[in-house]
Amino acid sequence: MGRRLGERTRRNRRSGGQAGGAAGRVAAGFKTLRKGRGVRRFGSRTLFFLGPLILLTEVVALRNLRERFTPALLALLCCALCFCGAPLAARAIQAGGGRGLEVSASGCPVVTIAVAGQRVADVVVGEVEPGGLGTRLTLELPPNVSFASPLPEAAVVGGGGKVGAFHLTAPNAAEAAVLPGSGPVTVRVTGIRVTPDRTVPEGDLVLKVNGVGVTVGRCALPSLQPRQHRAVFAVGQPRYLLDGREYEMDAAPYLDEFWGRVFVPVRYAAYACGLGPQSVLWDPGQRTATITSFDRVVQFTSPPDPGIVEPSFRVLRINGVPYPVESRTLDKWEDGDGLHYRVRLCAPVLKDGRVYVPLRYVALAFGCQVEWNPSTQEVTITSGQ
Repeated sequence: MGRRLGERTRRNRRSGGQAGGAAGRVAAGFKTLRKGRGVRRFGSRTLFFLGPLILLTEVVALRNLRERFTPALLALLCCALCFCGAPLAARAIQAGGGRGLEVSASGCPVVTIAVAGQRVADVVVGEVEPGGLGTRLTLELPPNVSFASPLPEAAVVGGGGKVGAFHLTAPNAAEAAVLPGSGPVTVRVTGIRVTPDRTVPEGDLVLKVNGVGVTVGRCALPSLQPRQHRAVFAVGQPRYLLDGREYEMDAAPYLDEFWGRVFVPVRYAAYACGLGPQSVLWDPGQRTATITSFDRVVQFTSPPDPGIVEPSFRVLRINGVPYPVESRTLDKWEDGDGLHYRVRLCAPVLKDGRVYVPLRYVALAFGCQVEWNPSTQEVTITSGQ
């Protein structure tokens, strides 16, 4: 009787030792998963079942457990391990992938909201371990911020391997193919140009590189303090000065003898006021030139008959409100409907395929100062004061 009890005691101790060793091996296995070791050697589906597989293997190895547990309890234990082990393995995959890349930016420039094609900071992407990039390099901007052309360029600066050209997968997403190198790869992404629309809030502009976020700029509203510009136009000269630099024009300004005003192509009148080419729009159907800035919309409408219209015709509107221009009465008559006038207005002129506008009215509409030098036949426009 005593000998049987002693053998059973020794058998139970051996069983406990095996169970303790198995538990240690299971813990070590999950510790390895949590550290992300070997995660890149398997696909995501294989890794999903890797945790339960390790635990089930250890359960099978513990043959002595049959003496302690009934088949029903063993089945319940296996089910619990399956449901608990799979999420642990999935979390281990996420943790390993997050530590696989180091992403940094070269700076944090200001990005003006609602301005197209602005360049942000360059980005350097480095693998912690070989294969961290995978087979694709993806860039993702926040919603309502899109990539502008030309698209970014990527170059390998360390570790070998190759990166292909970027192509858009969405207005705010781009990707390029990656050929892994022999060691950890370092890639520099340059020439990132973005266009934030008017709905983008002020604050950090975060670019996600393979899911890892990095700040590449700071979104801000346009400055309400305009930059100062000085433009000089000479009558009959197809070039002008802007901030001390000379630029060519495709048509020369001319002096209208009837009004004594200098007319210039509408595009260059906008440049003189510190505006860009995207601020000018011509509607041939309505014969209207529209010039826009951040805080106002200026419209000049040309009459069908060169400047000869009814007095009710409106040439100039600023933010939708009509403003008077110079006029001269050419004719008047009276009939049963009352007194009628025909007047000539200082209005835009279509000439040689160009839309000419009176430079003085454009400058005053945008709050610029105008100076006329009759001896040199030059007009000076000063903006931003």
